[in-house]
Amino acid sequence: MAEWILADNFNKDNVGLDDKPIPGTKRHNILYLYPNEEYKQLYITVPKAEESFVKIGKPQQREVTKKDGTKFTPPRKSSTIFLDKNNISHMNVYNVIKDITEVVNSNTKLSSTFAYAEHPDNICIFCTLIEDRKNKVYTSFYDQEKVIDVEKLQTFIGRPSLSFSVNMETGKIYVQITAAYVHREIRRIFRGHSQEISPGNISRGES
Repeated sequence: MAEWILADNFNKDNVGLDDKPIPGTKRHNILYLYPNEEYKQLYITVPKAEESFVKIGKPQQREVTKKDGTKFTPPRKSSTIFLDKNNISHMNVYNVIKDITEVVNSNTKLSSTFAYAEHPDNICIFCTLIEDRKNKVYTSFYDQEKVIDVEKLQTFIGRPSLSFSVNMETGKIYVQITAAYVHREIRRIFRGHSQEISPGNISRGES
């Protein structure tokens, strides 16, 4: 599986920033996790040098043209669950994913995810499932190379929120990155590993 780094210097072999921002914005497209046009582009708002926080987000919904030629933008349906630090501070990332899976199995709404959990060895960030057109889902785990206090981490990223979707026909979980503010110092040391997952097949991604 591909390894990618969410940091000031992106791994250009897997993920990178376009040289120029999106016209009319300060955003830069993040290149595909895999060099495949089937994968959706995510974007990152590149901060000014004096800014301390970076906003990570997903593209806006695209306008759709119906068969009769009329155009409309489908409403974004989502279901968000807020996790209190006290409820997950003693869970490891495996248990958090297990709980997420149980929620997803009973949730059919389209949405996104951002969460964190405490790993037995260090604090982990669980984030970013990328959906492609073949109904496959890839997940990334961001491990910190050094331990950061949970209270401080929560201050940096705000109250973590989770939301999910599931394809009832294929049983695949669909989760994408949601907007969140991440302190640059923490963002610099995030590393990710990608793995396809589905209900009943939840395990940690390895490079």
